[in-house]
Amino acid sequence: MHLYPGGVDRRTFFAAGGALALTAATGAAAAPAHASAAPAETVRGPMFSWSISGGFVPPGVGVLVPPPLVVYHGGLAIADASRALDLSGRAERDLQRHAAEVLRDKRNSTRRPGAPIVADVPADILEVRDERNDVFRAGLDGWVMAREQRVFPKPMYELYDHVAPLRRKVSRQGQPWRPDAVLLVAVHLDLDPKDAKRWPDEVPLPPVGEDVIYKERKLRHKQARAVKRLIPHTDEGVWSHYRTRAGAFVSVNWRYLLPHE
Repeated sequence: MHLYPGGVDRRTFFAAGGALALTAATGAAAAPAHASAAPAETVRGPMFSWSISGGFVPPGVGVLVPPPLVVYHGGLAIADASRALDLSGRAERDLQRHAAEVLRDKRNSTRRPGAPIVADVPADILEVRDERNDVFRAGLDGWVMAREQRVFPKPMYELYDHVAPLRRKVSRQGQPWRPDAVLLVAVHLDLDPKDAKRWPDEVPLPPVGEDVIYKERKLRHKQARAVKRLIPHTDEGVWSHYRTRAGAFVSVNWRYLLPHE
C-alpha cells in the first residue's frame, strides 16, 4: 500500500504537535549496505522510474515524497529512496520490455470516457528508456489511488501489477540506501515554535524568508553528513524547527538523493 501526504494547513503541519494526515492509495543479490551515490553528472538516468508529482500538500512536502521505484541500467533498483537491491539481468530486461510496450502506446495513458476524477490527487509519473535509448513517459492522475475504478486501459494496470510487487521486493530484501547526498528542504515559519533549536553552523541554510517561503538544496559529502548527524529526518507530519542567526524560524526535513539527482 502506497501512502500519499494529505493536504493540511501549513501552520498546523509545520508547527503543531499533531501528525500529518495521510491518505492511503492504494533471484537478486543485495546491494551493499550504506551505498554511496556518485555525483549526479556522472550517472546515466534511470532505465525505469516511477515518481509522484503534485497533489494538494503543504509547501515542501511533495518534493520529499521519494520515487516509489527507480531502476538503473545494470540492475540497481531503489525503492522509496531508502532500500537498494541489485536485480537480475532477466528481471531488469523484463521490466524494460514491459514498460516500453505499455508506455509507447499513448492510448494506454488516456483516461477512459466517463472515468471518475479524484480531486487533488498526485500524478504518478512513469518513464522508461528502451533498448534503442528511446524514452517513453506518461503522467497518470489517479493511477494508484483510483485503480479500482479502472481509470486507464487494462495494460496500464498490468504494468502496475508488475512494478508494485517489484517495489515491495526491493523494500523487503534490499539493503539500506544511505549515500552522502541529501535533499534538504526548509520552510519559513511566521510563528515562534516553542521547541525551536539553534540552526547548526555546519549545515548551509536554504535562503528562505517572508518573501521566499520554501526552498530546497542538494548537499553532498561533508555537508550531507552534517545534515544526517545534526538534523533529524522524519516521515511523520511534524518537521524539526530551528531559529536562524537572523532570528527567523524555519521548519526543516530531508531525504536521501538518488544517484541521478
